[in-house]
Amino acid sequence: MRLRDELSGALTLAGAALATIAALSVVEPFAVRFPVAAQLAPIVAAPLLLVALALVILRRRARPAVLVVLAAAALWSAFDRWQAVSQGPADLQSRADAVFTLVSFNAFHANERAADAVPYLLASGADAVLLLEAEGFATSLPVLSTVYPYRIGCDGRSKCDMLLLSKHPPKAAWTASLGAVPASRYVQFGIDFDGHPLTLVGVHLTKPWFDDLAAIELSVLAERVSRLREPVLLAGDFNTLPWSPQLADWARRTGFVFSGSYVGTWPAALGALRLPIDHVLARGATILSVEAMPGSFGSNHRGLVTRFAVPRGGRPSLG
Repeated sequence: MRLRDELSGALTLAGAALATIAALSVVEPFAVRFPVAAQLAPIVAAPLLLVALALVILRRRARPAVLVVLAAAALWSAFDRWQAVSQGPADLQSRADAVFTLVSFNAFHANERAADAVPYLLASGADAVLLLEAEGFATSLPVLSTVYPYRIGCDGRSKCDMLLLSKHPPKAAWTASLGAVPASRYVQFGIDFDGHPLTLVGVHLTKPWFDDLAAIELSVLAERVSRLREPVLLAGDFNTLPWSPQLADWARRTGFVFSGSYVGTWPAALGALRLPIDHVLARGATILSVEAMPGSFGSNHRGLVTRFAVPRGGRPSLG
């Protein structure tokens, strides 16, 4: 009896810690103030349910019920927040226009095998390729230019970080900081696609636990994309899960949508347990499909291959 009580007490403490994280994600004011906890809540739901099961085995009744309710609430809250800014099935049925393919990949700055991805990129059939932490591709630019003759980034004047390669010539292209850190981790590349304007935007956001830096960057990003009236394809490493209250609120305010598909990208070595922190969103276009690249090519991220339906009629974006 004493051992059972001790085990029950230890499990209750563990459950209370996990339950606190789950509760923070359910109550919206707290979810916004504690962004990391809000992102982790769906992840801690599984161990929370295991603790509840262990308490049931130990013949405790009330405590397991509370833990199960909190786990379910955390899962539902995250799913609902994410799906509220994801496109629905009707979107896929209503737009079947020109198809644009984008590959986006955080290659990892210390990756000595980044160039292994070059044959895949050349054969991918993509209209454009966005590479983050692209130092490993610096020596491969000549061969990449045989398929992607237009680019911005890795020009020798600054660190080879953000690199956007395109089959389509740019009307306007520039890079800049997102305001919180000096690195130029914003790239904007406007093109004519199928005779109509289209803008590609690539970003690499700061991790959300560094004070308010990520919030500053999202604010700057919102201001920049608000100026764009044509369809916009946004991709990059957001270092944030799609059910993050901040990211969901940002998407809602700016009119961007996720595909609604779960495609884990990090850490690459975890296989099916990878978390989706690299994203592709659209405004004024439809995401037809999102898939992970067939390998990580030495990176700690898996890249994304996304197909978009872009309106041929020059339908304006929602911004």
